Amino acid sequence: MLTFLSDGNHLVKRSLDIGKPIIIVAINYRLNVFGFLSSRELIAEARSLGEEPISNQGLNDQRIALQWIQSSIHYFGGDASRITLSGESAGAASILCHLKGPLQLFQQAFLQSPPAPRLRTPPEAQADFDKLVEHAGIPSDLSGTQKLAALRDLTSEQLIDIFDGSLSFPIEDPQWFEGYDRNCQNPSTFWGDIPAWCSRAIFGNVRDESALLLPVSNNLPIREIVGFTSAIVPDTAIPERISREECTKEELITWSTKEAFINPLLKIASLVANQGRRVYVYRIDSVDPFPGPLQGFAWHSFGIPLTFYQPPCQIYPELASTQDHMSTSFLDFFHGLEPWEVFNEARRMLVFEGDLTKVITGEEIVMG
Repeated sequence: MLTFLSDGNHLVKRSLDIGKPIIIVAINYRLNVFGFLSSRELIAEARSLGEEPISNQGLNDQRIALQWIQSSIHYFGGDASRITLSGESAGAASILCHLKGPLQLFQQAFLQSPPAPRLRTPPEAQADFDKLVEHAGIPSDLSGTQKLAALRDLTSEQLIDIFDGSLSFPIEDPQWFEGYDRNCQNPSTFWGDIPAWCSRAIFGNVRDESALLLPVSNNLPIREIVGFTSAIVPDTAIPERISREECTKEELITWSTKEAFINPLLKIASLVANQGRRVYVYRIDSVDPFPGPLQGFAWHSFGIPLTFYQPPCQIYPELASTQDHMSTSFLDFFHGLEPWEVFNEARRMLVFEGDLTKVITGEEIVMG
């Protein structure tokens, strides 16, 4: 059995201990300016060299790694016909992208805390390239070849310093995202239409996703928090209390998490379920007990150490119990077994919270 996750030696040991062994393959891929930079200049250069232009090098890196797994995993005792592709946050969004790609490179998907996917248009990508050139102090009247040569003379550290992380969003590519329509009023219909070769999927959140992404402990103005959330999910309805800046930190986190993570995930999961794929949904309610600004929250990425059975969590009985429940369920899924009640009919989900782990339904799913 093969599952594709980040560093997980402790989860591998756990899988052996309970008699459901897995192989974990971790990959690296290019990010930001190195993975998602495209422009007329780069396209022209690729074509002049007889190459096919690639808009999203970061996604292509992942694809190449998955192709290597298909051709080589049997040398490690793995089975290329039993691959689960898994990722958290941007990694989960990448899985949605691979589900829209033309190649079948896995059979199951495990998406943890996926944000609502956002693609940049080619004109937006060109504007980002032009901005990078400007910030690097490169004259705009140089030829495309000269601009590219000047950028390549910079170190990776310099490139990162002069530009922000906005280039990590993939670019619209009709060869990859066939049928994508950015003017569609409900983009979930695009992402929720997954191919038949992916027969099963897990979708999961943590209860307080936005606690990590919104540094409210540093008194970030509420209008900036609202702007952050609206940038992820355009046309988000803003409650009156938030508009009047009369809400608490907890209210902000709950609202932003619901709009930016929970609702988009449930929409996509519901659409996948409607297609007849077997879908399983979970939420992590166990909170961070470690001292620090995120103590008491189930924050974005807090599910990673729980998923991978990291030893520090064993210090706290509730986290240890949550890890046991999660690892048992996830390993069942990786082995083709039923991890918990399927989401398809009753729209019920599993909440991991130590010994209080249970299945919930209805309003509890959204409101928590």
